[in-house]
Amino acid sequence: MLDSIFLKYQSILEAVIHWGLAYGYFGAFLIGCADSVILPVLPDPFIVGALVIGLSPWIMVLMIVLGTVVGASMGYFLGKFFGHPLVLKIFGAKTVSKGEKMMNKYGVWAVFIGGMVPIPFKITVWLSGIFEVPFQRFILAAIAGRSVRFVTVAILSQAVANYGESTWKWIFG
Repeated sequence: MLDSIFLKYQSILEAVIHWGLAYGYFGAFLIGCADSVILPVLPDPFIVGALVIGLSPWIMVLMIVLGTVVGASMGYFLGKFFGHPLVLKIFGAKTVSKGEKMMNKYGVWAVFIGGMVPIPFKITVWLSGIFEVPFQRFILAAIAGRSVRFVTVAILSQAVANYGESTWKWIFG
């Protein structure tokens, strides 16, 4: 089972390892930043990749969260100052309409939950600026939500690294 999982994601893992060796923790910061603004890049594999190349997954988590906060701040202000027209063009009317309903209903909790789940966080970030979620509360929710997500990934990655295939079987059945 473990072999088939690794084979399926081998090219992704190779790219992550290359990026990690070339750019290390600063690269993780940049990936976190880009993920929160516009680029469709998931930071999660870089936490796993840190273990493979001997970097600390905990420092990787810290750098990704810091990058996420910087990127989220940029996305928030892009949403606030460029508003609906740009977001409509990038994400489409349907997504913006759903986002507006979500922000009106949940506010800062949408940011916290959006930070934890693998939906594009950048959409939540831009919508927070457009619909004027208070910036300090936005940042705290972004830090909390992203930290929960990436610490969870690090814990699971560390468990797999320490206990190998038995952990995969326990998690995935």
